[in-house]
Amino acid sequence: MFYRLIAVAILAATALMGHAKADPYEGWYTGADIGYITDDGFDGFKYTAIGGYNFEISDTFYIGAEGFLGGISGEGDTVFDWGAVAQPGFIINGTHSVFGRIGIEGFTGNGDTEAGVLIGGGGEYGLSDGLSLRGTIDTVEFDTFSIRAGLVYRFGD
Repeated sequence: MFYRLIAVAILAATALMGHAKADPYEGWYTGADIGYITDDGFDGFKYTAIGGYNFEISDTFYIGAEGFLGGISGEGDTVFDWGAVAQPGFIINGTHSVFGRIGIEGFTGNGDTEAGVLIGGGGEYGLSDGLSLRGTIDTVEFDTFSIRAGLVYRFGD
């Protein structure tokens, strides 16, 4: 399932590459990231498809909402990962940003579902109009920690 989500994100970004706008922080975006997660003795590989919307409040500040779906594989188990966050950020030099994250993240697997408050942050480095390299570090209830890197494509006008 993960590979299908990544393929959809890449195809959508590729199909709309000609429509990227010069100011990438307002509007809809999609992307994917991969990384590492640890939770009370469980270590694994985390992969996530992301999507959201940002609203620029000024030339240097924006606030956004993001949803994500993905999975975690490790130690013979696969867990479904989901959540939503508010994401305020500061724009640096018009093409880069740093942001905070607060919301909810849930994990479903082995017949159980758990959810908690997510707190984190990250940054984006603009590669071209609309395309950014992104990194995030998150914690859920200070028990689960993850670090991820990926690509984000911002849709143009």
